[in-house]
Amino acid sequence: MRIIIAGFLHVAPEKRDQILTDIAPYNEASRKEPGCQRYDWSPDYQDTSKIHVFEAFDDEESLAAHFASDAYWKTRGVFDEIGVSESEIYKYQTNLRGPVYDDEGMPRADFFTTS
Repeated sequence: MRIIIAGFLHVAPEKRDQILTDIAPYNEASRKEPGCQRYDWSPDYQDTSKIHVFEAFDDEESLAAHFASDAYWKTRGVFDEIGVSESEIYKYQTNLRGPVYDDEGMPRADFFTTS
């Protein structure tokens, strides 16, 4: 069962780009962890204080290992030092996965094929 982490956080606008630069090596290390499928922290292009978070892990074990990793705690240290004014980050368990587009290139809301 895949676990998705998605959400956002707000920081001081004048510090956002530096924060993303500071955490880049830790994000890269997280991407190399066993069970990590995606690990993306990116700026919002309309709100200069907002950072989007999207992560995907194979299972609870790989997510737990990430939470115990040096990269995770160093990333938290950057945010603890700078300060976060607001955050909404949630985890989701997924049991189905399927393509958005069918063989004719049309978007589909239903899970017409799954893996």
